[in-house]
Amino acid sequence: MVVIVPLLDESDVFDDSLHYFKEFVARAQAELYFVTSDREFTINQPGSARDTVRLAARAAAQGYVVHIHLSDAAAHKSDQVNFAASVAARQQRPADDCLVVVYDVDSRPEAGSLHAFRSAAAKYRWVNVFHQSARFEMRMTPQTFDERIADAGALRANRFVLSMELPRLLARRPDAGRLRSLLARWTYGKVTGHGLCVRLPFLLQVPLPARRPVEDMHWSFVLAARGEPVVPISCFDRSDVPDRTIQQFFQMERWFLGPARAVTYARDPLVPPGPPRVVLILGALAESAEWLSAVFAVPVVVYSAVGKSGPLRTLFRVLSVIVLAELVTAEAILGEGHLARRLQRIALYPFAVTGFGAAGWLSLINRAIARPQHHKTEHTFEAGG
Repeated sequence: MVVIVPLLDESDVFDDSLHYFKEFVARAQAELYFVTSDREFTINQPGSARDTVRLAARAAAQGYVVHIHLSDAAAHKSDQVNFAASVAARQQRPADDCLVVVYDVDSRPEAGSLHAFRSAAAKYRWVNVFHQSARFEMRMTPQTFDERIADAGALRANRFVLSMELPRLLARRPDAGRLRSLLARWTYGKVTGHGLCVRLPFLLQVPLPARRPVEDMHWSFVLAARGEPVVPISCFDRSDVPDRTIQQFFQMERWFLGPARAVTYARDPLVPPGPPRVVLILGALAESAEWLSAVFAVPVVVYSAVGKSGPLRTLFRVLSVIVLAELVTAEAILGEGHLARRLQRIALYPFAVTGFGAAGWLSLINRAIARPQHHKTEHTFEAGG
């Protein structure tokens, strides 16, 4: 088993991540690959204190990791993972039995995660893709109003995991019922690029899309169109969210292009022709439309709470109650912190989701005028991770 952690401009969090992951892989007797690229040198001066390539090479010299460097100044995360997989194919014996697990530098998976992946792979020997959903959190304690809204952004992400991501992935298990499997065949269900476990031969045959800033959305479309089953494991990754709303905003601006580019994904030669491809495009575009509608969250809440009852206002109230129930459930299962902080996240959720929708609109406008978008989001950690 190989754990791959792609790196780009990570000097601020490198030591904390190295400490976590070297202990994480040691418990499971897995090999840890830290993967850098020449793109680092477009951001940081080679050999400088902020040079992640230098830090990864130092960690490799100390025997903590295997440092793999891709000589490509335009490389994205997907290119780093594919390159590391090709290296693993030469180094791992037997390569056919090797599992490749991908995490982000801010990932903090539960201790038994690699064992859970191994168990799932042993049980479902004909399945190639396994997935670990994330529990999102802001690791610092919010002090300002901006930080509190950013904290509510973690709740927004956790609500998506429980209400959208996990139900779709559970329907793609090979032992799901016939009806659920049929629906999953026609549904654009996303696997993330962190907490992702793939059998090495399959990853070499169906690599992550090259030169894609939102590689997991594209690859998810390929998997869904091919009818590839996915098995989610029962333990969670822990992923950090940026502690400032402006950082989250630009992160969401970039991620909006994930479902919005579905027509482009359908042209991938790995996507087979047929009706599922068309339905998946429509589903992804509908997801984009829902994303854009989030900008109206605060007006909808105000409209639902004030004024006389009517059919539209009643509909909005019902939807608000459903969303509130999902938020309470997400906090109960995935939320962390004392009760006051949890209630604060729920109260500020409409503001967080409004920013989410606004980021989608900005992404759409930038796409229309061909304006460059932000492709790197800062990571922030509280001491001790």
